[in-house]
Amino acid sequence: MSPRKKILKELTRVHADRGEAVLTRPASIPGFQERPAEYQKAVNKLLQERLIQGQKDDHGHMAIGLNTHRIRDVRRAIRPMWQHPALWLLTAVLALATAGLVA
Repeated sequence: MSPRKKILKELTRVHADRGEAVLTRPASIPGFQERPAEYQKAVNKLLQERLIQGQKDDHGHMAIGLNTHRIRDVRRAIRPMWQHPALWLLTAVLALATAGLVA
């Protein structure tokens, strides 16, 4: 799974468990310690897209949380491939084409 999806899934889980205004340090996200450069790049990109918001915590470290105004976009970004509408449309078209060839 990409760092982007892992970050969004973890922040979504924290949001669901603890409430709306919860901030998390990026370093506490699973996988961040193994590949910090990739995860930091993903955090910066998500901040740029405004899917997450960031601010300093009480100790002066960066903390991030979901942007609750863009929660629909976050859910869309982390949905599994099999739930994508274009995949279902393609499946339906192929099924109709196959049925037409068989009949």
